[in-house]
Amino acid sequence: MKNIDIISLHQAIQNCGSLVGAKFAYVLSKNSDKLKREIKAFEDAIVPTKEYIVFDNKRIEIAKKFSKKDEKGQPATISTGPTSFNYDIEDQEGFDAEFGKLKEANKELIDKREKQVEEYIELLKEEATKIKFHKLSISNIPDNITAAQLAGISVFVVDTLEK
Repeated sequence: MKNIDIISLHQAIQNCGSLVGAKFAYVLSKNSDKLKREIKAFEDAIVPTKEYIVFDNKRIEIAKKFSKKDEKGQPATISTGPTSFNYDIEDQEGFDAEFGKLKEANKELIDKREKQVEEYIELLKEEATKIKFHKLSISNIPDNITAAQLAGISVFVVDTLEK
């Protein structure tokens, strides 16, 4: 199992949260706790430095400055996903020039952040530390579980059905 699989397994457990059954819930809860400890280490590895956060806030201010404004005078945005957006840049040349100066002044900081992200990606590809999961008997799995939910948690299901 790779470290990235730990994150996927934790998400699979979360996807089973609405299913009922005391033994089922107990095993999911215990395994979730074990995975959370591992995931915390991954999250800590990708946290940007305070200096990078300051740089990124300056980048955002530059984007706001050069973006189109809505009817209320606020920077206009373009949705790039359910929870993400970009500023709708009106003066691309102005933005590029000012942001270019900011990037140049913070080259070492940006390089460190890019290295941090690369190391994080490599960390997710590494073999995970051995986790001793609580096991779940097939007889304790709720009848209304979907095939996708079962596939997600199958790593700790025992007594699988015979052919």
